Amino acid sequence: MSIARPLAGCIVGISISESEDMERLGFDRSEMNRCVVRLSESLLAAGARVAFGHDWRPGGVMEAVAALAVRYVNVHRDAEGRPAHGGAPILNRVAPPDVPFLEQQREESAAGDRAPNPMARLLDGIVDARQTDAPRGANRAEALSLMREELAKLCHVRVCLGGKLSDFSGKIPGIIEEALGTLREERPVFSSGIFGGASAVIVRALSGEPAELYAEESAELRACAARLPRALSENEELRLWRSTSVEQCLELTLRGTVKWWAHARPR
Repeated sequence: MSIARPLAGCIVGISISESEDMERLGFDRSEMNRCVVRLSESLLAAGARVAFGHDWRPGGVMEAVAALAVRYVNVHRDAEGRPAHGGAPILNRVAPPDVPFLEQQREESAAGDRAPNPMARLLDGIVDARQTDAPRGANRAEALSLMREELAKLCHVRVCLGGKLSDFSGKIPGIIEEALGTLREERPVFSSGIFGGASAVIVRALSGEPAELYAEESAELRACAARLPRALSENEELRLWRSTSVEQCLELTLRGTVKWWAHARPR
């Protein structure tokens, strides 16, 4: 493994989304999107692959992340321009009935219904976008849970910031469900209360504070995390959990991920 790419082979799940607390805490959607892009850039530059539980769409934050992947990842292509490897640096999984945008583009282009989208062609080999399998008749909450289970098995590390505690579509808030799934796989979760919301619930659970919401899930989060070796020192964990600085959150998250992967990566 190259010293300059300490996260080669590591897949990091990114769960960063708006919360009801963000404005009160001094953040807006643009700051959150910048956080996603900056974290993705740091991870891609270090050799990691990044995974998201929502779809890529033109004009959004995922387009910026995809542009970074084009910059940092050299995708080898054959004489016809097709990717010559199967390890896309960006993984997207969507829950039925959603269909990935890039899959729709490929199908429409193949059928002659629409001219090939130049960006979609560029992202071939950069973005691995798929719909998660779900049993016939599964409702939306069940489909979302299956998608999150799939991501928990794919990802070696998860980062959780923000997340709504109301008006969510799953069985429980998505970021809490994603954190639980990751810890059940005995893989670490790096979270901060900086954006409030669901990640603040995760932080209270990991730090041993009394659970104000989701007591059962908080108890399991705490128990699963306690079985894992520490990737950050106790002081570093406290700084991450309580941080009010996006820069500090990103620096500590990257540091913890690199330390974890140095011991956990396959030899």
